[in-house]
Amino acid sequence: MRQISFFKKTAAIFILSAFIATDIGEPAVIANQPPPDEARVQDEQAISIPSEFGKIEESFKGNSGKTIVYLQDAHDSLEAQENIAKIIGHLVEYYRVSTVFEEGYEGPVPTDQYFSFVSDPAIKEKISYFFMDKLRLGGAEYAHVNRKKDFKLIGVDGIKLHLENIKSYRDSAKYKAETEKDLGAIAKEIKRLTDQHFPKELKEWMKLKDRFDEGKLDLLGYLKRTSEFNVGTDISSTILFLFIAENSTDQKIVDKAKGIDAQNLFSEIDRLENNLASHYLKSKRDQRLFHYHKSIELLKRLNDIRLSPAEYEVVKGSLQELKTEDFARFVVKTTNILQRLTNCDFLKV
Repeated sequence: MRQISFFKKTAAIFILSAFIATDIGEPAVIANQPPPDEARVQDEQAISIPSEFGKIEESFKGNSGKTIVYLQDAHDSLEAQENIAKIIGHLVEYYRVSTVFEEGYEGPVPTDQYFSFVSDPAIKEKISYFFMDKLRLGGAEYAHVNRKKDFKLIGVDGIKLHLENIKSYRDSAKYKAETEKDLGAIAKEIKRLTDQHFPKELKEWMKLKDRFDEGKLDLLGYLKRTSEFNVGTDISSTILFLFIAENSTDQKIVDKAKGIDAQNLFSEIDRLENNLASHYLKSKRDQRLFHYHKSIELLKRLNDIRLSPAEYEVVKGSLQELKTEDFARFVVKTTNILQRLTNCDFLKV
């Protein structure tokens, strides 16, 4: 009974400390050397895994000589956790992996501290599988608890920052619906103005942009369609390279395209969009209107957590400069919104 009580306490402490920030997922492993069993791979630098464990979706060869394997996770899937554990075990055994990094914890993950008192490997495996089955133990921890060859399991999250992020998310989530409603009302008013003042060609492009933002058009399709607007806007070398790489059979070109810095790419896309708008919009009023339209659409995506970190880094300056007082004055000045609000029934009661 004392052993059971001790196990419950230590398991509870372990789970609380390991999962207080977030569910474990997306481990990365580092392979220091090629596998000793050359029959398992055609290229000594290649990494291969059994198809029943998963598939390699893409790869990129850098210049450091190090190999990093990124494992994509499904946090709420037992099958995914089982396969992650199998992949890690395979890489440790055949590729001499020495270190595995994972989300959700900071520093060395203390699996030995909380599971080493179970001396029987079969019982340890059953206990750890029970927790993994309840999705309270990730595949990386399970692999570490039951490892045949030693490797380090390191949490790469900063718990303090992670808790701050969770608090910020919870605070903002309280007002998500209200914010969505307010942004929708503002966007409706802006659309009425853009329909009234913007030329047909620009409105057609804005529909294209909306499809891209909603995920209905892929990046290359969006860039190609945007480049078809012959307005004398220079296409950046990065975007042109993406066009070339799409139809290239040269693996080096394809790999280089995959390694393009996302923040630089979105910065060039932002510049392309602004230049296109400047071509069609000559008055300061319309240029400000486009700026407000773009900012509100970005805020809507940010509120829905559909804005990628790379995109946010590019546009955060313009969002921080957006002042609601200036926007309100602009809307009042360019519309009869006050008259229409005055005519609303709720103001007459």
